[in-house]
Order: sequence, then structure tokens, then C-alpha cells
Amino acid sequence: MRKRKLIQSTIAVMVKYVVFMIIGLVTPRLIIQYYGSAVNGLVNSITQFLGYISLLDMGLNAVVASSLYAPLAKKDDAEVSRIVVSCDRFYKRVALALLGYSVIIMVVYPFAVKSEFDFAYIAVLVLAIALNSFLQYFLGVTWMILLEADQRIYVKHYIETFVAFISLLCSIALIRGGFSIQVVKMAASVVFIIKPLLLSIYVKRNYHIDKKIKLNGEPIKQKKNGIAHHLAYTVFSGTDVTILTLFSSLESVSVYSVYFLAVNAVSELVRTLSYSVTSLIGNMLSKEEFKRLKEFFKCYVLGMHFITVTAFSTAAVSIRSFVRLYTKGVNDANYDAPVFAFVLVLAYAVFTVRIPYKQLINAAGHYKQTQKSAIIEMVLNLTVSVVLVLKFDMIGVALGTLAAMLYRTVYFVKYISKNILFLETSYFLKLCMSDLVSIVVILVETRFMTFKAGNFMEWVIASICFGMVYMTTSFVSTVIFNRREFIAGCRMIMNKNVSGRN
Repeated sequence: MRKRKLIQSTIAVMVKYVVFMIIGLVTPRLIIQYYGSAVNGLVNSITQFLGYISLLDMGLNAVVASSLYAPLAKKDDAEVSRIVVSCDRFYKRVALALLGYSVIIMVVYPFAVKSEFDFAYIAVLVLAIALNSFLQYFLGVTWMILLEADQRIYVKHYIETFVAFISLLCSIALIRGGFSIQVVKMAASVVFIIKPLLLSIYVKRNYHIDKKIKLNGEPIKQKKNGIAHHLAYTVFSGTDVTILTLFSSLESVSVYSVYFLAVNAVSELVRTLSYSVTSLIGNMLSKEEFKRLKEFFKCYVLGMHFITVTAFSTAAVSIRSFVRLYTKGVNDANYDAPVFAFVLVLAYAVFTVRIPYKQLINAAGHYKQTQKSAIIEMVLNLTVSVVLVLKFDMIGVALGTLAAMLYRTVYFVKYISKNILFLETSYFLKLCMSDLVSIVVILVETRFMTFKAGNFMEWVIASICFGMVYMTTSFVSTVIFNRREFIAGCRMIMNKNVSGRN
């Protein structure tokens, strides 16, 4: 049963990835083409500033999910209801706080940003973008967390995919129809109300949630201990755009967002394969299947390193060509930034490698124990970015992100080896050695190959060819350095050892 849910979730998230990748490529390109780089930068900047309202949820998503694993596994409907009701009340308060925060942004933001746009233009755009977040917090977040914890995240992904596709069609029609960017974003927000409504209908039909149940105390354990982790992640995901908005220009924000679009597409591709694993790990932990979990985790980490090296090596060699094609005909900003591209790719490669370790810590509920590292990561990111942005602009903020990612990745490895699965640190070092050998060989191979692409079809073909070469190199290195874990992983797949009982 667990394996079937894992497969269903993986298929759903792959479908969602493809659709969201298309949306992520099409919409910004149309905005740049029809409205200009400054408007694209403005949209990304406003979205990021509004995203800071998520600080108020105090990282409750992961905490609630980890609290739900045990009662869901035991089919304890009463406890599930208490957790869900407490969560829903909290997020409705966050939604109301978002309204107040949005008003503040509408008033303050136009004076804080250096732009050619007047107050009314920016204020209305803020309102249009904020509406989407309000609807999700007020109506749908709780149901998404419940489905994710119950390994039914595939339902959420299919609904999100459907709604996002409808929103894309509306956006394309409105942009090409000559409507303002405010109308485009308002329409997209209205369309997204379909998502929480469909989620609510599914939950009502498949769960026995008693919304009138008495809580008798706080049912969500460690409710406040996810704050530091969530704060660190919010800063990580928003520092670059925020600092560029305050210390650089909207054009720089637009350039950053285009490179981030490409890098994030690769990161999301890798994360797509891991979305459903957190609930699986949580299920194993709740049933105390530690031996099976340790075996599975070592194979999972090995696979993540192999995929990361392959995917991000390909990204490093192809990203400049992609950006040139993507911004062809756009002359209001300089989109050629090779050094920045390299640093950004490296930073997100490190971020992707650490995903399994973060998932294990979340599933185990070790928020309080690891919150100090989250604070250090946040401070390191902010400090390095602010210090370097004035001299190196986008490269400076990317270096800040890289420094923070390296620190916390090492911390995660050490913490897990000492406190959860007691894995040998030498295993991680061996994986890093394998990665390093792969990268060195890939650099040598790249010297004898030239990446050429005159259009997107040629770019796709060239990327696949380079990716196949890099994948072969990474595979050989993985087998040589981690033969035992590789064989164990193959046996696990063949013997269906992960499935267990639900």
C-alpha cells in the first residue's frame, strides 16, 4: 500500500512538474515581451515581499504533517480531527493577517523601490497578487497538509496542475489581448479559488473530520519549534530578490529571476522525485522500522547525489544558451551573466543534495533540536549577501546563498549521524568524493564538446546529449565508490522492500 501511494504521488508530481515548468517558461517570457523587464522584475519583487507573510505560519506545515503521521497510521480519526481543526483555525488567522500586511505593502512598497511606475500602478498590482495567497491560506492549506501526511499528495498535485493550466490559458489570452498586468494577475488569483474548493470536496468524501470537536489543549506537538526552520527557509528563498530590490534595480531582479527560472526548473525536477518520500519516512519512523529505514535512506541519498550531479552539470553548461534564447529580442537589460550563473547553479546543487537529510529531520520531528542551525544559516545568508551585493550585485547575493547552503548541509549530515539514524559520517564523505571525481571527469569531457543551439529544439537536443554523457560519468563513479549501496538499492527495488504494510 505504501509503495502504491509512493508511485501514485511520484507520477502526479511529475505531471505537475511538466505543466508548471511550461507555465514558468511561458508566463515570464510573455510578461517581458509585452510589458518589459522592469514589469517582470516588479512582479517577482512584489511576489517575494508578499511571500514574507508566510513567516506568520511559523513553519507549521511540516510540524502538522509530522504530528499527523502516527494518528493516520493508527486510523485515529479523533486525534486527526483535533490536529486538523487546530491547524485550520491558525491558518485562517494568518489569512486575515495577510490582508493587513498587503495594505502595508500597498502603501510602503511604491516608495521603497526605484522604478518608473506610479503609486496606483504598483498598489493595484500588489492587491491583485495578494488575493491568490489570501484564498489559499483561508480555504486550502490545511487540506493540503492532511493529504501530504497521508501519502495522498497526488490528489493535491493533480488539482494544482489542473487549476494552474486553466490559469495559464487565461493569462495568455489576457496578455495577448492587451490587458494590463494588474488584470492578468487578478484573473489568475480568481481562477485559483477552484483549488481549495476541490480539495475541500475530496477531504469531505474521504476523511471523517469532526470540525466541532473540542481540542482540550494543543494537539499539535512542537507547534512553536518550527519557527526558526521556517524563518531560515523564507529568508533563503527571498533574500536575493529582496536585497536586489533594495540595493540594485528592478532590471537586476528580472535578470536574476530568469536565471533562477532555469536553475529552479532543474531543482524542482530533482525534488519532484523526493516529494512523496517524507511521508514514507514518517510512516517508517512511526512504526519504528529503523533497520529498513536506514537501508532505504542510504540508497535514497545515493540516488539523490547521482541525480544532482547529472542534472546540475547539465544545467551549468546549458544555462547561458537557454537565457540567450529565452530573452532573444529583449534589449532593456543585460542578461549575459556567466559568473552569476555558475554560482547560482552551484548553490542550488548543494541545496538539492541536502533534501533527504532535511526530510528525515522533519519526519522525525526534530525541530527544536535543530533550530539553532536554522538561525545561523539565516544570519549567514543575510550578512554575506548584504556585504557583497554593493560590489558584486547579483553575484554577491548568490554567494551569500551558497555559503548558507554549505553550512547547513554539513550540519544536517552531522546531526543525523549522531541523533537519528546514526549513519557514519564517512558515508557522506564517500559520496562527496564520488561527486568530486564525477565533476572533474565532466570538466575534462566538456573541454572536448561544444554546446550549440540556435533555437529551443536544438537546445533540448544538445542538453539531452550532454546530459547522457554526464549521467554515464556519474553512474560509473557512483558504482565504483558506492558499490554496496548501489547493489542494495537494486535489490530493494526488485524485492519491493520499501512497501511494507500500510
